[in-house]
Amino acid sequence: MSKISAIQKGISYLLWKTPKGKIDPKTLGYVLPNGNINFQSKESAYNYAKNCVMKALKSEEPYERGLVIKGNTIVADVHGVKNEVTFADDLDLWGTTIVHGHPDNTPISLGDAPILLCNGARKMVAINKNGEFSSLKYIPFRISKLFNFLPNRLKYYIEQAYAYGNLAHMKRATNKIRVKINKEVGLDNIEREIKTIYKNADKSLKKIIRQWDEDVSQNVTGDTSKFPASIRPLFDKANELFKKTVPKQSKYAHELWQKNAQDFDMVYETNYSDDIIKSWDV
Repeated sequence: MSKISAIQKGISYLLWKTPKGKIDPKTLGYVLPNGNINFQSKESAYNYAKNCVMKALKSEEPYERGLVIKGNTIVADVHGVKNEVTFADDLDLWGTTIVHGHPDNTPISLGDAPILLCNGARKMVAINKNGEFSSLKYIPFRISKLFNFLPNRLKYYIEQAYAYGNLAHMKRATNKIRVKINKEVGLDNIEREIKTIYKNADKSLKKIIRQWDEDVSQNVTGDTSKFPASIRPLFDKANELFKKTVPKQSKYAHELWQKNAQDFDMVYETNYSDDIIKSWDV
């Protein structure tokens, strides 16, 4: 393993804004042969991830960037798009902390949280361009000490079964919120029409509708240019109404995590300013 080069020290200075001549070796990291970056502490790894995310949010065209931390090591660094960052399906998230950016000052979303339960990650952090954060930490198996004598592989399967129970409980809670929001903005009737259209559509139209639905689920305006002229206005209207759901999603997600995170064996924390939280109350 090679020594930290002068170039890497220069990068550390740029990242941590440490005064010249006073570089703290505890904040330095080195690149492993597989491309991962190893730090001397979890705190240094987190600060590196935070600064990378903020840099992306402050760029000329802000976008989401996501980094995955396992122990003291950055095991993934992905540059996403404006409102989405997606990790590779084969990335092992078990026991990791996921740090990503939220350009619109939104909290951990209703879509973010299930990742903790589906993939075994331990913490999800959303950061805005000012460095404020919203986070959910998953603390699996309140009685896990009773299973310490079991082989790790068996504990893994037990925890997975337990996690899926939490996931089902969370989905019921988040689905109720989505139904409530859709009624508030008048989207419920349009959704029923779209479901009917999808049911009777041919394969090519179903593919277009699925892509549109995937876009709006990520708070991206769905492309309606490929829809037949007869139904395009309906999807344009749906796009308009979906935009109105975004601040409401933030409000209700924040309230859900505040009041019920412990029901899913989670701990919710945020230091978002009162002004940001009030902006979700639309």
